[in-house]
Amino acid sequence: MSPRKILLVDDEPHVLELLSVALEEEGYTILLANNGKEALAQLKKEQPQVVLLDIRMPGLDGVEVLRRIKEINQASSVIMMTAYGAMDTVVKVIQLGAYDYLTKPLDLEKVKVLIRRSLEAQELAQEVTSLRSKLKEKYQLENIVGKHPKMLEVYK
Repeated sequence: MSPRKILLVDDEPHVLELLSVALEEEGYTILLANNGKEALAQLKKEQPQVVLLDIRMPGLDGVEVLRRIKEINQASSVIMMTAYGAMDTVVKVIQLGAYDYLTKPLDLEKVKVLIRRSLEAQELAQEVTSLRSKLKEKYQLENIVGKHPKMLEVYK
């Protein structure tokens, strides 16, 4: 399996550096963006599996970037980061499709656990989709009636 891509989006360089070092050690491919516009460009180009996105940034804020990410790539898990744990904002981003949120200062172990959980959830969703497709194909009417050798004997 190729390394999983994680897009880190924050206007604070020290946050990007801290997360980048910690997550590269876990074997992830890290993409960086300093603002919402850069994040959307990276998302279209690289299609990361996970996005860690700061809520408060100049220009496009994290809430608007989240909306656009979900329009571009529904499969990406977005984990929001905020220094301001305002409950109304947290509820809003979860309703918009964020996987979860983290409060700053970041607990790196919690970050790693959330990323692993989001990747596992993506893998399970892909597996469910694949299995449903296989079941649908296998149990189509023409595959059930008349094809089995015992059924062909009955028709004689």
